[in-house]
Amino acid sequence: MATLLALLVVTGCSGGAAVENVVPQQSLPDEQPTEAVAPVEPVPTEAPAEAPASPTVEEVLPTTEAAAAEPVAFAIVPEESVARFVIQEVLAGVDTTVVGVTNAVEGQLYPNFVDPAQTTVGAIRVDLSTLQTDNGFRNRALRDAILQTANPEYQYATFTPTALNGLPESITLGQPFDFEITGDLLIRGVTRPVTFLATAMPVSETRIEGRASLTIPYTEFVTIPRLPPQVASVDENVTLELDFVAVPVQ
Repeated sequence: MATLLALLVVTGCSGGAAVENVVPQQSLPDEQPTEAVAPVEPVPTEAPAEAPASPTVEEVLPTTEAAAAEPVAFAIVPEESVARFVIQEVLAGVDTTVVGVTNAVEGQLYPNFVDPAQTTVGAIRVDLSTLQTDNGFRNRALRDAILQTANPEYQYATFTPTALNGLPESITLGQPFDFEITGDLLIRGVTRPVTFLATAMPVSETRIEGRASLTIPYTEFVTIPRLPPQVASVDENVTLELDFVAVPVQ
């Protein structure tokens, strides 16, 4: 008991010096766990190993450009498009311009905004039975005698493109450009190779407006069996036109 009291007195009188001597001796065993914690250090080394999994900018851009270069299907919008023929005739002694129109037009085109030379156009079809002029008698003559659209085989005119010439090297939105579309035109069972002169304007990446026209002797496709008394003559050439609006297929 006396020994214990003596020890307490010595410790209390020594102040912090005794603590300094004791702590190093007690901390020596405690320092060893710091080496056991060392395996935590590999955590930073694992993060860089995952970095290559994320594509770099250089890897993404070629893929994006390749996708942009692929043509997208655009469909003609009938409500905003019109097919027409224009021909001159002498009616009751007066030179008259006859125009027949319809918006029963269907077809697709595949513009390539990155590489215009890769643009293609699908078959364009017009329902001739829906053509209307400003004269009921003429409309009946078109249906019954000239185009004979009551016959299902003659109801449609179809243009099947085979080549596009004169396309620009680059396209600028809002800027029109001219080119030619060569293909086969089928009217009333007769097919002829023709070339339409065309103008197209990419209004935006989701809207294209344009016009295609062709002037050709109408006798290439049809005949007029008999002119009515009030029609003195009909011009030999007829102009075929298509004003179109096309948007991406939904």
